[in-house]
Amino acid sequence: MLNAGLTAHQKDEFDQLLQLPDDSPHTSWHKLKQDPKKPTNTEVNKYLQHLEWLQGWCHRLPAVNHIPAAKYHHFILEARALGAANIKAMQSPKRYALMVLLVHAQLRRAMNDAVDIFVSKMRNIKTKAEANLNQYHLEHMKRMDRLLAQLRDVLTAVQEAPTDSERGA
Repeated sequence: MLNAGLTAHQKDEFDQLLQLPDDSPHTSWHKLKQDPKKPTNTEVNKYLQHLEWLQGWCHRLPAVNHIPAAKYHHFILEARALGAANIKAMQSPKRYALMVLLVHAQLRRAMNDAVDIFVSKMRNIKTKAEANLNQYHLEHMKRMDRLLAQLRDVLTAVQEAPTDSERGA
């Protein structure tokens, strides 16, 4: 089972996730299940820190690729639905197995969300760049039209005036 590959220190770390800190209304178990907020620059930075935190956890945990897909999805849904108190009340083998599975699942989900956020940001940058480029083209087309009108006036003056002094006027 998944909890067999966990050290006593890792189990203690998982138990810490279920503790309510003094300075926060939520446990780290709640933090583990967090979804990205509106992708402002501040929130994106916070979410990337959350992603790094999840990666740190996953690197130390046993692999979960040997679990059948149906069971895996069932356990993930169960883990997401349970609060810290419910998880804490479970027997330790199942509790740690669900926690290991959820950490891995949340990392996958967070990576997908980070890619979606990146694509969204790039799309916004591209849209703004295209709008700015169109505005630049419009402004320079107006300038070019003015320059061409001046050139036409100069050519007309050169062709119509017989002397240099009349052409200059």
